[in-house]
Amino acid sequence: MREIYFELVDYLSHPTQPQFRKIDGEQVSFVRLYFELRCVPQNAFDALRSLAINQEGILDGAVRDENGELFEVTFSWLQKGNKKHKSWDNTILGHLEIKGTSLTAEVNSKKRADKIQAEIKKRLGENAVFKRALHESLDAKLNEIEAQTDQSDEPSSNKQDEPAIPPEAQAAVQMHIKKHWEEWYHQPVPALRNKTPLQAAKTKAGRERLEALLLDFERRNEKIPDPLLRVDIDEMRKRLAL
Repeated sequence: MREIYFELVDYLSHPTQPQFRKIDGEQVSFVRLYFELRCVPQNAFDALRSLAINQEGILDGAVRDENGELFEVTFSWLQKGNKKHKSWDNTILGHLEIKGTSLTAEVNSKKRADKIQAEIKKRLGENAVFKRALHESLDAKLNEIEAQTDQSDEPSSNKQDEPAIPPEAQAAVQMHIKKHWEEWYHQPVPALRNKTPLQAAKTKAGRERLEALLLDFERRNEKIPDPLLRVDIDEMRKRLAL
């Protein structure tokens, strides 16, 4: 068991990170674009509102000033249909927020950032002045989440189920996490004496190593705030017949 412990420590200290990409193969990265508006919020909204496709209820959560004029509104940038999921009516490409004299666009790839910037320029012209763009890779986001998690060994019951990944990226993350763990069953794992999990499950010693590995996965799950990033231990046990 001591030998298994040190093998597990080495494996968990140097995990293989999955590569996250969108359906079109582009690397996932979070981009926030900032613009200064040189028109009233209503005019900016009128120019951009068709990006939402379905505009029903789009102003339900809007904020208005003391004169009843539009001051703040947030809505999704949508595209009709979805290439991968034919049953979907539309696909969320990003989010837009108008707040006073500022306009912010959030997307999950450089390609979409370039596209929405071009759309804003086309629709608003000199009424929207580009200020800056902030880029953050998904790896950086996951590292940030892990760093926040490691600050405390006690999981917060109030924040345990709060999603840490932006809604527009969740589908891509979920798809690639599933792919990563599906490949894990067929890849040699140092903690399993370089056997694949499926191979290890065939012997008594291998099953003992797998049990130790899954117990550690369960412990780490307790400190991961976003359910999307947790390992499905029950599915693993079922797949490995443990």
